[in-house]
Amino acid sequence: MRKPDARFVASSPSVFDQIQEYGRLGGYELRLRERQLLVTNYFDTGQWDLLRAKSIMRLRRSHRACTLGLTVLSKRKADAKVIDEIEEPLPDGYPEKINDLDCKIMRRVKKVAEHRQLLVVLTIETNRTVVDMFRGAERRFEMLLDDVEFVGSRDQRRHFEVAIESVGADEYEIEALLGVLASGFCLEPLAESKFECGLRLLRAWPVGVEW
Repeated sequence: MRKPDARFVASSPSVFDQIQEYGRLGGYELRLRERQLLVTNYFDTGQWDLLRAKSIMRLRRSHRACTLGLTVLSKRKADAKVIDEIEEPLPDGYPEKINDLDCKIMRRVKKVAEHRQLLVVLTIETNRTVVDMFRGAERRFEMLLDDVEFVGSRDQRRHFEVAIESVGADEYEIEALLGVLASGFCLEPLAESKFECGLRLLRAWPVGVEW
């Protein structure tokens, strides 16, 4: 699964409008591709067995497509996290009962969770705007403008995020673009995943568990 080359927190959704109004950014032409609504449920047991095992399971819906995903923190290298991610499309759509689902990821998860019941621990609703960035006729980057709602059992919080993904650009081109973004807009670098960020903002991270 391809990961963003960089992610930023935006102060408000007005930053998204400012970026798109430019039309061009750092020598790149901005072209709106599509808007998406993504609903992602994250699961764990009541004892947080998955998180304690450095694992995160999610079930994502986009239109009629439904995908199950598993992230595992395999090791830490210096200050960086090294993670493994796998995804598995569910051709039959969103399952009525997640615990009855039989697939490769679920079989792996059930072993970690010792077959305890899985519960929704966080829901993330993302209104995403996908913008392609072209240099001449060549697409070089994909920009994701995410208006996010974190929904927990007792609270919900809104969050605005900008992610940049390279489409063939080298590291020097990436660094130059990130410099343009950081200097031109009210953005702060973001190292946390949406899951980490959501639990932190909702003050729902389990005590005594590290990731």
